[in-house]
Amino acid sequence: MTPNGFGLTRLSLILGFGVLILVVYLNLSASALQTFLLHVKKDPWGMSHLFLAVYVVMTLLLFPCMLLQVITGAVYGLKYGMLMSWIGTSIGQTIAFLLGRHLFRAPVKSYLTSTWPTFPAIDAAIRHDAWRLVCLLRLSPVIPYNVLNWALALTPVSFLIFTTASCLASLPWTCLFVYVGTFSKDMVSLARGKIRWGS
Repeated sequence: MTPNGFGLTRLSLILGFGVLILVVYLNLSASALQTFLLHVKKDPWGMSHLFLAVYVVMTLLLFPCMLLQVITGAVYGLKYGMLMSWIGTSIGQTIAFLLGRHLFRAPVKSYLTSTWPTFPAIDAAIRHDAWRLVCLLRLSPVIPYNVLNWALALTPVSFLIFTTASCLASLPWTCLFVYVGTFSKDMVSLARGKIRWGS
């Protein structure tokens, strides 16, 4: 691809991502999310492709990953909820990494250095033991999960190590929050005083 062609492709992707952000934030509301989830709940497998697409987009737009996993558990149950959430998280984090590395490097770097002054230390450490550090960062709440997708794009970690370590290290949190989501109905009933602890 010629330099001009690459520049045009990059500009198109940036504009497309900007339009996506605008559309989501203009239409994102509690009622819209509730309506969408009700449709998914009525036909979970018929809506699974759309649910995954929304999951990936929300991951890219820094929507709390924990909440996405809880919602997935509430809609799909434990076994399939874990599978759906893990697939959505894996795709979302991979796309965010690629976008951060190739399209939005400057703004992401500016945001990270102003928000997390210790980020340069992480960047330096990851040069020595990328695999272990990616796993530890995924398991630690030092940097929010979705922010970390973009942050790691600025480090010298390879794409293969990022995707493999992230997919594996995301499993414990995915299992936990999807499991919590499977109790959503009972938790609501408990909050309303309709279930006793003994039951």
